[in-house]
Amino acid sequence: MPNLRSTLLGLLLTSASTVQALDAHIDLYGGIFQGADDTEPVDQRSEVGVMADLTIDLLPFGFCANVFYNKDDVSGVSSGLTEIATTEIQFGLFKQFGLPIVHPFIGGGVTFLSTSLESVGNADADETTIGAWAYVGARMNIAFFDFGVAAGYTWAEVEVDGADVDVGGWRAGVFAGVGF
Repeated sequence: MPNLRSTLLGLLLTSASTVQALDAHIDLYGGIFQGADDTEPVDQRSEVGVMADLTIDLLPFGFCANVFYNKDDVSGVSSGLTEIATTEIQFGLFKQFGLPIVHPFIGGGVTFLSTSLESVGNADADETTIGAWAYVGARMNIAFFDFGVAAGYTWAEVEVDGADVDVGGWRAGVFAGVGF
């Protein structure tokens, strides 16, 4: 019985130290997405999303997953795109630097995009593709709340009517959420 008690106590202490070695954040994001020239005149779009990251002290990097949605439409154009809407799901690696007060971070990985395109004189196109992404940012924490800024780039193309259309672009915005 003493061995069982010692083993259980050891597991409990190991588990407690592992919990303290985790750093996780879930944030709501809002910003601007500047698409490529291929998507003019709907290249500048409002964007919303959710950003999440998890770092384990035993590893030199963390993991992240982000979901973004952006959309823009125009009326009264005689040719070209009239509407674009993109849902982007990102998975990747993440590194936050432990500086005092402000915590800069970098990340990057693979992205899955689902894009809906409408243009004058052509059928609507719903396309999916795989691309790459990278971002940088900085966050501040007050108790369990965090807030900050992030900027990044997505590289991705879809084929529409036999032509490659660059649906990637730059993003910049702010976020706020919880960290634990």
